[in-house]
Amino acid sequence: MKIKAMVAIAAIVILAACKTSYKATDTTYSTVAPAGSETVFLTQYPGASHVIWVHSDPSMPAPFDWQLAKWTPLTDKDYLVRFYLDGDYYYAWYTDSGVWIGSSYTVKDLSRTPPEITNTIRNHYPYYIIDDVRTEIQKDKTTYEVELKNTQDRRIVLLDASGAIISEKSISL
Repeated sequence: MKIKAMVAIAAIVILAACKTSYKATDTTYSTVAPAGSETVFLTQYPGASHVIWVHSDPSMPAPFDWQLAKWTPLTDKDYLVRFYLDGDYYYAWYTDSGVWIGSSYTVKDLSRTPPEITNTIRNHYPYYIIDDVRTEIQKDKTTYEVELKNTQDRRIVLLDASGAIISEKSISL
């Protein structure tokens, strides 16, 4: 009987030691957002989850070609927000006073690319395949940055919502 009790106590001790010693916290919303921008953000993206606010770091690469899109350069006072919405990871930028600058996300399912965009690519770049599509949204416009490739070349093409080519550039392989 004494041996059974000792074995039972040892089993409890071993099982207790295997249990995690931490408690997971809710990671759906962590913030250092400037005053007023959280309200703007929640109005723009009510279904957003896994939201993370950080100060913008102009030395870090943006998730799209900032210069090709001709966005105004950021400062270290601006904010970057990364979040998850409708199956995609988004990036949004706000000024230190809480004014929305713009947003961007990568279209993971290329079949969701608007037909105006795919038609232009098919007609103007018949020997390329679409490698990546990023949607860029600013106050008065939505653009699509399409990364193309073939065996000899890679290109980034920026198109407006109607499929018109705004600009493009070649990138080295």
